[in-house]
Amino acid sequence: MLTSDAGKFYLKVEKGRKPRVQLFEELRNAQITIPYDQTTKWPPIRVQMSGGITIIVQRLEQQYKITVQHIMERKPDICVYVNSLIHERDIRTCVRDINTQLNHVGVAGPNLEVTGRIKAIKVTFESTVGALHTNSKLSARSIILKAQHIFIKPEALFTCSKLRMISRRVQIDGRICCSDQMPSKMSVFIDSALLHIGIDGTIGTTRPSTDKTMSRIPENVVNVLHFRLTGCLANFGSIVSQNEMEFHIDGSILSLQDSRIDSASRGYAALKQIKGISSETSDSLPTSSTLSSAILFEKPDTVAQLLEDGVDLNDSIKVNNTDDDDTPRKIAIRKYKAVQATERRNKLREKITLIQALISTHDWKRGIITSNCINAKIGRDCADCAQFRSGALSLTVYGNAKCEAKSIWSGGSVTVTVGHDLVIEGQVKHVNLDVSCGGNMATTEEAIISQEQWVKIVSTAFCVAGIWSVGEQFGLDVKSATFLEESYIEVDYFEGTIDKCCYNSGTWQTRFISLVIHGDLFTLHTGKVFVEETTIIEALSFNNCGIWKIKEAMKIILKGSANFYASSKFSANLLKVIAEGQCTIAGHLSLENLLAYVRNDMITAPGSRINITIGATIAVGTFRNDSSWYFDGNLHLHVACFEQSEDAIIFVKDTFTMTIYDRSEERCNGRIVANYLIMNLAKRFRFDGYIRVNQIEICLPHVNESRLTIGGQLEILDGPLIMKGRSCDNAEISSFSSPSPSSSSSSSITSTIVTHSFPAFILEGQLKAEAVIAPFLAILFSTSSYSLLSGMDSIAKNAPYRTLISCNSLHTQRTSLIDSVPEVSFPEAILCATTWLHEGQIRFNGEKVYIITDSLINRGRLTSDNKLQNHMREVTVMIENFFQNDSVFSADRIEIYGNGMLQNTNRIFANDEMNIRLANFCSKFGQTQLENTQLKLLTASNECIHFGTHSQTRGNSDNKTSKVCMTLNRYECDRQIRINARSRLLIDNDIIDGDSNVILTARDSILFKSRVIVDLIEITLGAAYITEFVIKKNASVTTNQLRITGSCKYLTLIIDGELTCESMIIDAKIRQVKVVGNGILSCRKSMNIGGDSITLMIRDIRITELLGSLITITSNGALSLSPFDTHSKTVSIYADNCYLQGRIFVEHKIVLKINDGSCHISGEILGICANSELSLECDNLILTGTVANIDFLESYTRKKIEHYETGMIKSVKNIVFEAEFISLDGKIMDSESVIATGEEVNIEGMLQNQDGTHAAYSIFSKKILFDGEICGPARLELSGSEITFSGVSNNLKFLDIDANLATIAPMKLKCENFNFIAYSAILDGNLNAEIFWVTVQVALFIRTDLTGCAQCKLVAPLILALNCPMSSKMDISSIIYAFERFELLESKNVELFNSKHRFTSISDCSIINNNARITSSEQSSESNTATRNQNFIEISFHSNISNHYTVKEYDLLRKTTKVINECFKNSHTTYDELQEMLKKTDQMRSIGISLPTTNSLYLTLLKLLNEIHIEHQLMHNFTKLFNLMCSIANINDDNEMKNSAIFIEERERFESQALYDIANRFRIRSRKFGLQRNENHSADDDIGYVSRSSSEEIDEKRRNIDDLQDLLYCTNLDNESHTSMSKVTISDEDDCMDKDTITDDELRNNETLNDEIRRSEKDKSNSNTTYVLNGEQRVQIGYIDFNRLDVVITKPEFLTRRKIPSGIDLAFKKIQLKATLPTLELHSFGSESSLASFDEKALMYSIPTPVKRSLIPRAAISTYGNGTIRKSRTFINYDT
Repeated sequence: MLTSDAGKFYLKVEKGRKPRVQLFEELRNAQITIPYDQTTKWPPIRVQMSGGITIIVQRLEQQYKITVQHIMERKPDICVYVNSLIHERDIRTCVRDINTQLNHVGVAGPNLEVTGRIKAIKVTFESTVGALHTNSKLSARSIILKAQHIFIKPEALFTCSKLRMISRRVQIDGRICCSDQMPSKMSVFIDSALLHIGIDGTIGTTRPSTDKTMSRIPENVVNVLHFRLTGCLANFGSIVSQNEMEFHIDGSILSLQDSRIDSASRGYAALKQIKGISSETSDSLPTSSTLSSAILFEKPDTVAQLLEDGVDLNDSIKVNNTDDDDTPRKIAIRKYKAVQATERRNKLREKITLIQALISTHDWKRGIITSNCINAKIGRDCADCAQFRSGALSLTVYGNAKCEAKSIWSGGSVTVTVGHDLVIEGQVKHVNLDVSCGGNMATTEEAIISQEQWVKIVSTAFCVAGIWSVGEQFGLDVKSATFLEESYIEVDYFEGTIDKCCYNSGTWQTRFISLVIHGDLFTLHTGKVFVEETTIIEALSFNNCGIWKIKEAMKIILKGSANFYASSKFSANLLKVIAEGQCTIAGHLSLENLLAYVRNDMITAPGSRINITIGATIAVGTFRNDSSWYFDGNLHLHVACFEQSEDAIIFVKDTFTMTIYDRSEERCNGRIVANYLIMNLAKRFRFDGYIRVNQIEICLPHVNESRLTIGGQLEILDGPLIMKGRSCDNAEISSFSSPSPSSSSSSSITSTIVTHSFPAFILEGQLKAEAVIAPFLAILFSTSSYSLLSGMDSIAKNAPYRTLISCNSLHTQRTSLIDSVPEVSFPEAILCATTWLHEGQIRFNGEKVYIITDSLINRGRLTSDNKLQNHMREVTVMIENFFQNDSVFSADRIEIYGNGMLQNTNRIFANDEMNIRLANFCSKFGQTQLENTQLKLLTASNECIHFGTHSQTRGNSDNKTSKVCMTLNRYECDRQIRINARSRLLIDNDIIDGDSNVILTARDSILFKSRVIVDLIEITLGAAYITEFVIKKNASVTTNQLRITGSCKYLTLIIDGELTCESMIIDAKIRQVKVVGNGILSCRKSMNIGGDSITLMIRDIRITELLGSLITITSNGALSLSPFDTHSKTVSIYADNCYLQGRIFVEHKIVLKINDGSCHISGEILGICANSELSLECDNLILTGTVANIDFLESYTRKKIEHYETGMIKSVKNIVFEAEFISLDGKIMDSESVIATGEEVNIEGMLQNQDGTHAAYSIFSKKILFDGEICGPARLELSGSEITFSGVSNNLKFLDIDANLATIAPMKLKCENFNFIAYSAILDGNLNAEIFWVTVQVALFIRTDLTGCAQCKLVAPLILALNCPMSSKMDISSIIYAFERFELLESKNVELFNSKHRFTSISDCSIINNNARITSSEQSSESNTATRNQNFIEISFHSNISNHYTVKEYDLLRKTTKVINECFKNSHTTYDELQEMLKKTDQMRSIGISLPTTNSLYLTLLKLLNEIHIEHQLMHNFTKLFNLMCSIANINDDNEMKNSAIFIEERERFESQALYDIANRFRIRSRKFGLQRNENHSADDDIGYVSRSSSEEIDEKRRNIDDLQDLLYCTNLDNESHTSMSKVTISDEDDCMDKDTITDDELRNNETLNDEIRRSEKDKSNSNTTYVLNGEQRVQIGYIDFNRLDVVITKPEFLTRRKIPSGIDLAFKKIQLKATLPTLELHSFGSESSLASFDEKALMYSIPTPVKRSLIPRAAISTYGNGTIRKSRTFINYDT
């Protein structure tokens, strides 16, 4: 036997003239010359060579034989035959047999053929001339072939580990496989310009596989294959490996469709032609089920047609009544075998044989390159990507790549890198696809791509004409994107970045869209986009000609413009548009909510239609409306300029708030129809169209800038025209000189009248309303105006008239007409604060007319009962300054009174009675006429008088001391009492007159000892430093108004009797006021203290409203504070600072509003009725006293609440605290509900309730510190960003903690149910809970004993528990669970030492792909049986394990930790990272690791556990914690391993459902605990006029429309992962203008937002929405929070994984989809109309619900407006 080191031998044959053998000993070569003319008989040649080798050359009959034999061998080692080629004058070398033990054997010769059996260690064959042919059975470790052309015939079988071929062209029809001795690895290197692999050729396996898929791996397959080719590849065969393949080609993978290289591609067509098969007559559906049926029923024509239509033979189909999957290919094989075994006649075998032949020849069109993991590099082009089939494919093509038409490219995880272009024309089925393309990527119309998970594409241009069906995510990073007409994309999440433009003519169906487009986004007329939930678009411009259907919400951020063209249709629940350009709407928009900011113009073209069912907030530069807007809810419109055409309409069912910031006086026509219209006009605005509303309110805030001009028609159906604002008083009346009495009859009176230069309201058209209410504005009725007013009730109590006009200044021009059309006859009034210049005509309809004005210039006509003549029935004129009559003033009864002056230049006529009482009367040029009765004229002066007697009168009294008797005799004519005293004034007589005014003046004091009932008491106190106002016992003062003025500094009100008034005013000059006594102080309306402070010490206080700077309420004994009116039941106190001292009994509701100061409660506040309430609003609240027996206590504090240790809140049923900082150090006893909300809350006091009751304590804050004590049965809820829970808690029923970072370390905690959710948490202290559930997103650190818990469930990715026992009954789910085991039986130790726990090393790619499996022993101890499947890596530390040397197989642990670590790229864990980690751990088995407590890892983790409460940042960082806890995988020192006991066991498959649940839960919770924006806005931001004026009171009185309320349904998850609905009531105010409201969505921001959300928020903040453009002018607008409306998913659903679109029967889906998409519209689209559901059900449709009834008559709506169907649910709120 030859030894292995016997050397090598190389035999070279060449032609010559005679035989010759030439040896080269050093090179171990033998050169043999064989004559090509073999007719001469040469003698045999025998040559000996060193090493015991004998070479024999002998001539046979027709050929030469060369044998090489070792001396120790019985048979020749090498046998070579050489034949002559006479016609070619050459020889042919044929290797028949090689069986040698030489290390290397080589044979070279011309025209070399290798046949027979060859067995060697390393063999080399070289054909020196001509091609090399081989059909032998060759077995060697290494094979080298060299020739000009190499042909490996079908009979050849190469078994080797290395194969190298050097040739111009290589054709492989045989089989090349690995050797049995080394099946794990094989290398193939081919240096050839072209490698042609035939249909029978294989590399990597023993025999060709009829099933060219990964589902069936042939026998004897190499494990790892390294394939290298320098040229091009034409593959009709198979290149196979089992686990891994390195595939490198310097050339191209050629297309096989042209049939020039091989005729195999024509085999299918030739078979059809030979057998006469027609595949065009069948109309069967192209599905795998149909193909299976055709095979079973033996229909070759149908099978051929379905194969040509693209049905995949490897598609799985369900077998009846079983869970097994089958394929048409398997069915065909079984059918063929069954027929062959049962049938004997060829006729019965013919059809199934033909079907099998069709399937086989159909597979000839291309070969396969398959392995579990393929790393392929193509130097040039890849014309047929469908040949690659792998679980994990990494394909790099330096040229172009293509997936050919009618090909099926299937695989698992595919990464494609292409240098130039990538074109897909056939079917693609992958799990995920990652494409990086240096050129363009395109999919043709016939292409259909199905991806089970995700797709990521990076290319220059992306063009889609086919179908994409992706399960989870579709990512784009391209320069430009084009989606052609028949394209279709279906995906769960569609996101991408596009550098240039994006054109969409196809169909998108997604669940989420997030696109960043640096160019324009065009949706052409055939484009359709259907989104089930939300969409975010950032682009240069948005252009829509097609259909957009957004089920939930869409946000569009544009640097340019938004255009909705005429053919477009857009539907969404919420549309948020922020555009820095303009917006054009010419199509149809159907929305529930709209929030739009357009910096330039918003133009709606004729024919467009906008339907909004809930509400809209729009801020634009110029609003040009030529279309129809319909709103079922509210509209808030903020514009710089408003324009509208004649045919346009804005219809709002609820409230229409329109704010116009710039001048807008042109092209304002059309119609505005609304229920309630609010107009805020900063500049001039003119409207020439038609306004029809139920109620209206107009705000004109800027003096001499704001103006409204109505040139059209304004119709108010149910209410007055209310206008707020103020006009400057520039209507001047010249001074009047009053001559002396002696010359008064002859003096001339001159007046100069100047009308208002800037009226705020001008009526040039028609007005229909109840009244015009503008108490501070100037109004002008122009010559062409016409008004119909019905009158409204006055706000004045017991007013005898109904108001028609109430204004500041009024000008009714000539030919203007005002008609009164009341429903019932009632006195009517016109109120004007300054000047009324009347030149038109007013037709009153009431029995009596009141004209109340400062100055009146009458030049027009005043009539009643629609009479043409200038005559009224009864008129009362109250003049304060001046009345100039230049016209006929005629009535049956005339009464003119006041302090003013009358100048008559025409005629004043009365039929029955005329009563004129003015300061002056001049009728020099006019005429005063009275018929039937006597004329009464009175002139009076304004001198002060004194009074000292008894008077009871029903009229007026004007007295002086010298005229006492005369005044008493004629008191019925006077209405005023004036009393003046130098020092003290004592009223000892009764004064009873309900209509008179009493003016009292004294220096020191005023005393009442009698009963006084008057209308007004005005008290003036003199210059004494301290003064008194005294009401003696049994005395009473009753008045409507009490005014106290003077120059004193201190005033004391001593009330021992009773003081009752409607309102009380104390002048600001009186600095300090003190009210004392044992009497009663009653004030019905308002008690206004203008000084520095007021102190109330009176026994009984009954008030409604108290206003002051510093208010102190104190008592020596007891003080009662109650409301005046038992109906209102509210006492309102407004102050800068307030002190509550002593014992105060409160009744009903007390409201304290402190502007910028503090509220100090140091006394006792005791409720004395069942529904007593105390409401506080201040900057600071300091509570050191007692609050008890109150039903409701609320405190809204802007800065902080301090409840000191001495303070006590007892028997208060409900408590609500809200402040930035809250400190509760006192006692809260016997309360049912306590709610505290703030930035920081510290609780160090006691919360106590009785045993028989149940209390609920809820704390919401960013930072919560609980170090107090809770006693009694209660429910405690803590929700905040950082929570520290300590202290003592006894008998808690429920404890709920929701935090970001939480430290739970109570001194004592006894609780029945403890539910805890956090981002990271520390458990310490004394815990005793019956049911304990913990859910943590990152890490849970346990330092306490939890074995006392009856039920304990811990769910967290990382759990660390050291120095504390952990029970095996606990339900623990985690990625890494490290704990210390205290009890371990000796038997378990023995088992642990003797068991062999080790890893099986696998490659990285096998971890990634879906087929990776980890196989090893599955032995585990009983102690962790309960948790073995729910903890992926379990690290247990044992104190009683001795030093032991263990195995070194740490590859799997290292690779496992590496794979998990790669999932986390951020310092803060995000949902996507956790989800990715769980997907990878699903493919692996759980691991158990046992370490001694002396291990360095144990000491490190113990130190970490002791210091983690200090370093909170590490609690966030999952990556650092993970690397620290898995540092065992980095041990490299053998000494360290020898001195450590490390046991690694592989367990059952990891069950990650609990971690999936918390991942989904934290996805819902991912917006909590974020930084809130605190924006301070000044009063300049509010453009509306704010005044406690009569107009506001009228507004509050007359506005009878209830604030419409919406319902917001938010999806929350409880512990059982069920859905629950929380109902939030919100109002319909302009939420976007609200400055201080913080919504629930803003509180739900999380510090752990992923990078995408952070980037979107950063980009969003770059958009400046504080101004708009009116042309080139920049106009500032009011504050609008465009981030208020957040998306809330309204459909409650369980958090289960979404159904992944199926990759089966893609050919049928393509046909069905192309037939469905052209007719797919908005009304027929539903969430189930996905590509995955076409086989199962039809498209869904929705049933419309009834619309909300409008308060506006339908006559105001155009006949062609059908309205918008309002959905039955609401999900977007305008927060207030």
